[in-house]
Amino acid sequence: MGEINSQETHFVLIHGSSAGACVWYKVKPMLDAAGHNFLEKSTSGAEEEQDTAVVSSTPFQLTPIEDLTLLALLNRPGSMFVESLSEANKVTDDRYGSVPRVYIVCTEDILLSPSLQRFMIEQNEVKEVMEIPADHMAVFSKPKELGQCILELSQQHA
Repeated sequence: MGEINSQETHFVLIHGSSAGACVWYKVKPMLDAAGHNFLEKSTSGAEEEQDTAVVSSTPFQLTPIEDLTLLALLNRPGSMFVESLSEANKVTDDRYGSVPRVYIVCTEDILLSPSLQRFMIEQNEVKEVMEIPADHMAVFSKPKELGQCILELSQQHA
């Protein structure tokens, strides 16, 4: 992964179903330093019931315990957003289709196996795929590698 040009790119960073925008705290400074703009989309309810089971969960085998503790403290009950999606406007080329989609496979993810990730890639119009040796929470287990991938992808798809 080579040196990154600092051409401004706009990102929308979206966390998983049981997390909040805070998960990007290790990647955000790298994107800031490169001069990029981004929106951290949060659906988090940090004030809701905490779930400390995530701290000992094996899908996060590469994630530092401090980050798992933070996640447990800020965790909220997840959902698949089915109600929200049923009320949303339909996905069209003019809307979602106008944004280049890329995917970073987490090769050590045992929750969403690499083969399942590749199946999801095949079902969508993904322009490029990169891989990193991360667990399910790449923002914690491999934040530098994830940030570098995002920066490289921004250069290729700006």
